[in-house]
Amino acid sequence: MPEKDIKILWGRSGNKCAICKEELSLDSSSNRPNVIGEMAHIVGRKIEGGKSPRSDSILSEEDRDKYPNLILLCRNHHKIIDDDPKAYPIECLHQIKAEHELWVQDKLGTIYDSHKEAADFVYTNLIDSLVIYLNLDEWSKWAWEAGVSTYHRWPYDLVERIEKFNECVDVAVWPTGKYRIASLEWAIKNLATVSLQTLDILIKHFVSNGDMCKADKFYKEPFPNPSYEEEFEQYKAWEMKLRNRFIRFCKAANYFADEVRKNINPMFFLENGKFVFNNKVYCYSKKEIKH
Repeated sequence: MPEKDIKILWGRSGNKCAICKEELSLDSSSNRPNVIGEMAHIVGRKIEGGKSPRSDSILSEEDRDKYPNLILLCRNHHKIIDDDPKAYPIECLHQIKAEHELWVQDKLGTIYDSHKEAADFVYTNLIDSLVIYLNLDEWSKWAWEAGVSTYHRWPYDLVERIEKFNECVDVAVWPTGKYRIASLEWAIKNLATVSLQTLDILIKHFVSNGDMCKADKFYKEPFPNPSYEEEFEQYKAWEMKLRNRFIRFCKAANYFADEVRKNINPMFFLENGKFVFNNKVYCYSKKEIKH
């Protein structure tokens, strides 16, 4: 689910179950399992195979994961609505959600704050963009192939994706005042910078290979190469520089994920765990963090 939709849902639901009004938590480590908040789909998410309850709809698969189709529930009531979809059809759940959010505004004194919502939008939109453009779901895999493997391979569109993410960061209108999260802002900007620096080293020696790129082992040509030893040393120095840069990339990615978990979503990449480069976790020391 996009982070911005998660943030909107929890905020407008007042961190409470839309049915029983129980206070909910995002933290799966809670010793009260019934109060773990679950973001239930109004229109079921699974369209084919083992179909979800209430999945018959023209709503696209992408839109099923967005705020208008989500309702915040406790674990018990999530199970109840899915076990008895006839008692809780799509229209009924939309009504329950709408009435609950009005109740939150009335009973809890929650007032719509456009500045806070704007700040949340900036941060969550950049987080979602970063996950997509840097392919964080597969980061440890593609980083190993690019930075460690013999061929140093990477997807052909990686250059465009990293450049696009840096453009998003450059044009972002960052929150100010009490809604600014300085540590998260630095984490996003730093990861953008480090990714671009890594890319600059990566593309110094490369050749296209279909939908992939790979390192250009220039020292092998011509054959025999009278400058082989000198050029081979140049290539090894480039490899070492590339690996060191990917270590910084790994540190930046782990710091970014920690900041998102601390400030936006405690469950962010919790299932995936830490980012790994060459089978090792790298994290910043306190001296390396400069916000």
